[in-house]
Amino acid sequence: MKSKIMHFLRKSLGALLLFLSGTACMAGTFEGSIKFVKKSFYDTTFLQYYIKDHQIRIDKYGRQGGELIETLLVDLEKQTVTAVNPIKKLYRPLTIASEDQAPNQGYKIIKTGNFREINGVRCYQWRVRNRRLNSEIAYWVTQTQFDFYDDLLTLLKRTERIYRFFIEIPGNEGFFPMLSVERTLLRDERERVVVQQIDEGSLSERLFKIPDDYTELVLSPQIQS
Repeated sequence: MKSKIMHFLRKSLGALLLFLSGTACMAGTFEGSIKFVKKSFYDTTFLQYYIKDHQIRIDKYGRQGGELIETLLVDLEKQTVTAVNPIKKLYRPLTIASEDQAPNQGYKIIKTGNFREINGVRCYQWRVRNRRLNSEIAYWVTQTQFDFYDDLLTLLKRTERIYRFFIEIPGNEGFFPMLSVERTLLRDERERVVVQQIDEGSLSERLFKIPDDYTELVLSPQIQS
């Protein structure tokens, strides 16, 4: 009887250690990478986020995760975003417009009690609906301390609807979507973004630098009438 109890305790301890090691990157200041798969009706692309302190690099790859087609370099401290074209070896600072209008009142937030496991992590469903935009996005979120994510949303909310809808959710601080699915109000799926892999580890500063042989793309000013 005693040997059975000891065997059960060892098995339980092993399962606990495995769980803790798999979720260690979910706590504290995160440094490492996060891989996403982004699928729409027309295309599948692959995204990889690299996070180090206040710096974030977002790489976008084409079908099958092959050629690198675009990079965004984000500095959360300076609140800057730079678009980099690795194919043409060009870069361009992006203008981040300030919020100069009243918040959109067309969002309906539904925090359900539904949950599911995604990559071994329990996630809960939050839904955001906007009838004017004919869209509803379901987020499957887990509570983390990914310090970078809230600030990243603020900078990029105008670039992606998935960012913009999420930032409308009250109390979203400290939560991270492992899966986001956008549908029309008739339930036709438009897009889904799912976390494929999370790796914690030290990253080189070179990842967040523009190579010396890249040229800044300077746009011609618009002609005033």
